[in-house]
Amino acid sequence: MFFAAISLRRRFGDRVAIMFIVLLLIFPVTHYLASEIRMYSGAVFFTSTTAIFAYDVYNKGGKGNYLKMGIMSLCSIHTHYYAAMTIGWIFIILFIFLIKEKKKILPFITTVIILAFLYLPWISHLIFQLQKVNNDFWIENIDSEDLL
Repeated sequence: MFFAAISLRRRFGDRVAIMFIVLLLIFPVTHYLASEIRMYSGAVFFTSTTAIFAYDVYNKGGKGNYLKMGIMSLCSIHTHYYAAMTIGWIFIILFIFLIKEKKKILPFITTVIILAFLYLPWISHLIFQLQKVNNDFWIENIDSEDLL
């Protein structure tokens, strides 16, 4: 929340920063998972900061913004598989907008290649996990508590 208060406020103003913090506080899943010391809070932080830095990449470009986006993306993809999927969607959307606005895509492609290279050591574990849960997945069906 501290990052949002400073970073979002600077980019979008007080109203957006306050709305982000309020929404983060009132999401039932925040309270539901707050008692569990797991990777979810880290995943939310890393994916949110990646999205903010992707916005900076789109607006300003620059090596520094690509570096910040890359570091937060790397942290995110190593935190949780669903966070990695979210990063994938952030990158797809950013790529579409970079092409649409005819901006330089070479730094973006370079960042993606570096991230893929840095994720390579984890690929074997991902493949192992996919094979392990092929028939016996541990996630339960969605209930009313999850939908809140």
